[in-house]
Amino acid sequence: MTKNPTMLSGRRILLTGGTTGIGRAALKALANEGARVLTFGRHQDALDAALSGIDGEVIGIVEDAATRDGIDRVFAAVDDRLGASTCWSPVPHSARSRSMRWPRRIGAM
Repeated sequence: MTKNPTMLSGRRILLTGGTTGIGRAALKALANEGARVLTFGRHQDALDAALSGIDGEVIGIVEDAATRDGIDRVFAAVDDRLGASTCWSPVPHSARSRSMRWPRRIGAM
């Protein structure tokens, strides 16, 4: 796919669930549209597979967001690697088991 200048060009996006299924497809599509995307997962091999072959600016970190400390580390990575996220894109399967800490933290974005 070829990158096209779109309304997503240069946007900074935190994408949950970006290593498998629809999240992985969203990661590829967002990057293809010019967004800078940070995604995370619990396993390096799954991250490596998700990021391979993507032509765009994507960042993958190993982290488990099922804990308060994990969530804090994800947002620290967003601040450090993207500057600030302009969009949070939850993939439903990854959000269903998360606590309410995510919405409170998102409000700070």
